Amino acid sequence: MRTRNIPLTVAINSLVVAGALCAALLVVPPEAVAPHIALLRHLVMAALVALAALLLSANAIIISTFVAFGAAQYVADLTFSIGSASIYGTDVVLGLVVLRALVPRDRLPLPGRFRLATRVVIGAWLAVMTLAAVRGYDAGTPVPTLFRSGSSAIYWPVLFFGYGAILRERSLNRRHLFGQFIGACLGFVGFMILMRLFNHPFERSRHLLSFVPTTSGTFRRDYGLYSAFIIYPVFALVAIGYALQRRTQVGRWVLLGVIGIAATAATLIRGETYGLLMGIIVTLLLTTRAGRGPGGRTLGKRGRVVAGILLVIAGASIALSAISPRYGIAVAERSVPFLPEAPEAKANQDVRSLAFQTGVRTAEKYPLGLGIREEVDLQNRYQIDPELLGHSAPATLLVFGGFLALITFAGAVVALCVESWRFPQTVPWLHPVFVGIATLLVAYSLSANGIVGQSWVMAIGALVLAVRFRLPPSEGDATSEIPRQA
Repeated sequence: MRTRNIPLTVAINSLVVAGALCAALLVVPPEAVAPHIALLRHLVMAALVALAALLLSANAIIISTFVAFGAAQYVADLTFSIGSASIYGTDVVLGLVVLRALVPRDRLPLPGRFRLATRVVIGAWLAVMTLAAVRGYDAGTPVPTLFRSGSSAIYWPVLFFGYGAILRERSLNRRHLFGQFIGACLGFVGFMILMRLFNHPFERSRHLLSFVPTTSGTFRRDYGLYSAFIIYPVFALVAIGYALQRRTQVGRWVLLGVIGIAATAATLIRGETYGLLMGIIVTLLLTTRAGRGPGGRTLGKRGRVVAGILLVIAGASIALSAISPRYGIAVAERSVPFLPEAPEAKANQDVRSLAFQTGVRTAEKYPLGLGIREEVDLQNRYQIDPELLGHSAPATLLVFGGFLALITFAGAVVALCVESWRFPQTVPWLHPVFVGIATLLVAYSLSANGIVGQSWVMAIGALVLAVRFRLPPSEGDATSEIPRQA
């Protein structure tokens, strides 16, 4: 008997040793390994991605990549180089989604197709961004910079294709996926709360992101994961949109929505807070309109949901003001428009206004934009501070692609929202929530380059886009559906 167990023992030990070596190859900093070891490291990374794409379930792929993009703040630091190009961890996650989409699987048919007008507008924006990349290349911009600065034209279509293919796999369990999404969002919120309790910020220097000036003092907001900040308002909109369609357990979903709202307010980021407020209003309006048809809910039901949200928020605000009056003032100041603000906060708003004005002036002088350029080229040749582009998605589009880039991108957003109105709905709350999230992302990106420059924002937006337009109707298996009206 012992002799027969020897091969099994040897196999297990070999796997443990191989796993330890693979882990060491992936953890050791790139500069600490020889070139041939670096090549082996790349091969190990590629093999692990391929295995994950082949072996993981559809649910596991979607949730694990969602979590990875939410943790992009750290995932992106897992970099390695191929020639002069730097490959970030988020690029590997992107590759995982695409590889899984290309793997032959039993998939359901597409639930519908975009209208010609929608396809034309989206194609026009991609063409403008491609032209910007070509003009940048002719001006001497390195290819890696072209891909990195023009990543919006890659992330949006590629991840929409990838997530869309995975969502159509017959093995996907939609009910479990919805629960896993809620669990992941609560995990991000819980991690932020835990880091606050331990007073463990993610910034170690006095960075602009870390400290927020208010009339009641300066407060830190860098707890948890910065790349997860956009998940909080998305989570709130999903919970509120779902609560508006529920017959039972409404209070549970109202509470989850308030948790998302509170987490968003705790970031002290006005772009997200104002965007969430506008997203909630849009979701309520669209849900109310849908509820006027046969079988819809009454306006009184929606009023009770809104009243419940406001009641919980009011109670939480009173409690916060009693525990920490100064912080309560800071949260109110950063969440409610037209309240008094600190001079430093006004200066931050002026920077964002300057970014947009810089974009407009550049587009007026160069109607097709400058093309995608290196930061040094923008600074020295055109006297444009590259950091300004990180404060405004419209400015980024105007500088790189001119007015055409901004107009076609805005047209694509509007076309997709209109398309969502007529597109088949797997569940009745998807359209209001989708348009609400689109409103949130656009509003947030007026003060950041989010939807055209932040990989985690584009990835989460592409996932929402895929859920709206590529999640096919259920084949009748109630256990596999996203929760409907219960």
